[in-house]
Amino acid sequence: MVNENVLYGTKVIWAEKQSFTLNYYVTRVQVGNKMIFGISIKKLHNERILEKETVANISDRYETVREIVNMLIEHAVTPVSMVNILDDVTEDIGDTGILSRAC
Repeated sequence: MVNENVLYGTKVIWAEKQSFTLNYYVTRVQVGNKMIFGISIKKLHNERILEKETVANISDRYETVREIVNMLIEHAVTPVSMVNILDDVTEDIGDTGILSRAC
């Protein structure tokens, strides 16, 4: 069984005169003959994890998850807000597994 987290991208944000690093990961788990992809975000300050959230079962299409994680990075989505945003975004994924709109 494959179970991996691969760092996909990083974004530095500033809040209250402090910098925070957001690390975005694409997760993958093999279920039977299928690979299922998800997203994990860690928010760090001085290399210490302050927040972490994972949604492991988004799609069996890597391209769909890659498109979503790129939007999350572009908008500096934090772990706390990721689940609500993914709820909205994944509603727009049709039976084809293709994201039909940008958030």
